[in-house]
Amino acid sequence: MSRNLNPPRPRAAAMPPGDAARGTLGEIAAAVGPIRQTFEQAIGDHPLRAAAVSLAVGVLLGWLIKR
Repeated sequence: MSRNLNPPRPRAAAMPPGDAARGTLGEIAAAVGPIRQTFEQAIGDHPLRAAAVSLAVGVLLGWLIKR
């Protein structure tokens, strides 16, 4: 897995907050894209295993919250 080691671009001081947020969300989506595709492929290949893992995580979180 390769990572982008380039430093982030400097942001303009006068950039409106909405534009800055959209730019940041775009950068996050670009960084998460390959990981998302890997998860989607794994879920598509093993749907029962994915459902079992989801159920187990839900039960564990419910148990932790209940405590």
